Amino acid sequence: MGPVEVSVPPRTGVARLAPIVAAPAAVLAVVGLVLSLQTDVAVAIGGHVYEDVILAIVWSSLASLILHRMPRHPIGWLFILVGASHGLAVAAGQFALAAGVNGWPGRLIAGWVSQWAWAPGMLLPLTVLLLLFPDGRVASPRWKFALWIGISGVIGVSASLALDPRIALGPAESAENPIGVLGADVGFVVFIMVVVFTGIASITSLILRLRASNGDTRRQLAPVAVASAIAILALTAAPILPSWAPVIQLVALPLLPLSAALALLRYRLYNLEIIVRRSVIWGGLTILVVAGYALVVQGLSALLRSEDAVAESLLAAGAVALAFQPARIALQTLANRSLYGERDTPITAITNIGERMAGASDPDAALHIAAEGLRDALRVPWVGVYDSSDAGLVASSGSAPAWSANAISTRELLHLGSPRGQLAVCRRSPRETLNGADERLISAFLAPLAATLASRHYVSDLRESNERLVLAREEERHRLRRDIHDGLGPMLAAVATQADIAILRQERTGEMGDILEQVRTTATDAMGDVRRIIENLRPPSLTELGLIGAIKEFCDARSSPESALISVDGTLPRLASAVEVAMYRIAIEAVTNSLRHAGAAHVRVSFAAADGGVIVTVTDDGRGWDVGATTTGIGVPNMRERCEELGGALSIVSGADGTVVRATLWASAGGT
Repeated sequence: MGPVEVSVPPRTGVARLAPIVAAPAAVLAVVGLVLSLQTDVAVAIGGHVYEDVILAIVWSSLASLILHRMPRHPIGWLFILVGASHGLAVAAGQFALAAGVNGWPGRLIAGWVSQWAWAPGMLLPLTVLLLLFPDGRVASPRWKFALWIGISGVIGVSASLALDPRIALGPAESAENPIGVLGADVGFVVFIMVVVFTGIASITSLILRLRASNGDTRRQLAPVAVASAIAILALTAAPILPSWAPVIQLVALPLLPLSAALALLRYRLYNLEIIVRRSVIWGGLTILVVAGYALVVQGLSALLRSEDAVAESLLAAGAVALAFQPARIALQTLANRSLYGERDTPITAITNIGERMAGASDPDAALHIAAEGLRDALRVPWVGVYDSSDAGLVASSGSAPAWSANAISTRELLHLGSPRGQLAVCRRSPRETLNGADERLISAFLAPLAATLASRHYVSDLRESNERLVLAREEERHRLRRDIHDGLGPMLAAVATQADIAILRQERTGEMGDILEQVRTTATDAMGDVRRIIENLRPPSLTELGLIGAIKEFCDARSSPESALISVDGTLPRLASAVEVAMYRIAIEAVTNSLRHAGAAHVRVSFAAADGGVIVTVTDDGRGWDVGATTTGIGVPNMRERCEELGGALSIVSGADGTVVRATLWASAGGT
């Protein structure tokens, strides 16, 4: 199962008003933060003020971005509800405290709202969100029961808190609730147990989906699962570490919306724009600054045991300022790596991919590793490698989204000046182009990728050459078997038969002269066949006279003023046996063709050595022929095959002035 792809509907009025829809939560959070300035920092931390402020802003900001692109998606509206819950809770709670100090009206109503408003924001993310993330649907119909039970539990908890007989107005102050109901606390316990049951079911659903998924889907759900586990641990820390629980929750709980944002960004589940990256960085920095400030202030308070809040605040502000810049750089680096991979460190990326490719079993496996490594390094949806031959797409990683038709960037892969194929990279989103850092990483990877693609060609050529070599060897063995079976075998059998006849005649008549004559003739013919077979394996003249001497002997036997004058010239270094045999066969085949078909008056055979190779050239002044025409003869194909078997090349140029056959081989090809 690949990444969740969601189509982008046409912009609607809700989409254009998405920031306005999400704004109230952020406004309430800011109001609560301003009102908290009249409250002691330790009291504000204990009252979860900073936690609610951060969560309200983060949830509502992400909701605005989601609804801007997909107005009807339930995840966006759920984010809105969670952010509004935190914003309303902090604004109402801080207003109740400020009203008590300043004598403002509406304190009782504000305290009543703050008493229950926090519940949806705290409970929905750990129940309903885990059941619906990331596509707004439960895993299967049987989970709908848990979804409705969870929603009912959250509503029940909020209602129980709203109907509690007492309203908390401050750390040690309360008032009678005009709409309070006796037994509401029992209902609170019951509905909390329902919520706990739903939370367990939600975590179970998430774990089951993780186990059943693979690849990108697993990586989409994993950050949310980890953040949920951390959030649950932070909430359970309250009774164990009551003084530190607010600070732990301040740091841990925002990880859940941020992990959701990571999934949205990295895998483009909702096709959001690049601007979301700044929101994540801003939210992370806000959490860092506020959490750092709170931690330093609480630590200084415990250390100095002083009530001088001004001194503590100044010291805390200085400490946070010193940590802000390095933290900003670290967070920026982390966000960039999550969104764009290793494009800012191309050498590291190329090194890591190269190490993985080094363990590949063959070039095809190396190309697949390269495609996967480049996709991970760039954080793009799809990467493909095309072969310039008819092979087409030979390696790919990821899946091309539906919008990728006009979002594919291609680069030509050149090796030693020859085109070997193309590298295709799908952009991260329809409207996002690859920038200079992306291009530098891709450019740095083109050469090794082209070399790997070229090695694929070489391996294929070597495999074909080995196949031809095996076939040629088997054909040669078959020819030898046929020659021995059809020629030498019957002759030797005849010799044995004639010897038997001679013995019988000797016993009867005492005469066997004519039989012995037949035996001698048959044995002579057999010796001739043996000599012919041996010469076909390697001409004896090559061993006795060397390559040029053997060619001269062959040509001298056929050169005459009446037919054609043949000359041989040149010098050669010591050659491998296979090269000598190939050049000998090519030369005598070319000379024979000139004598038989060209009607040449002069034929010249010349040898030369150059750049580690040897060249034999046969030139005649006879009738030319159409080199490109299809012929029925086997002479030219045989010459060409002998060259290709040893990695050489054969060229033939023919015209009205004659024909030039040139064969080039490596001097050491084929061994010694």
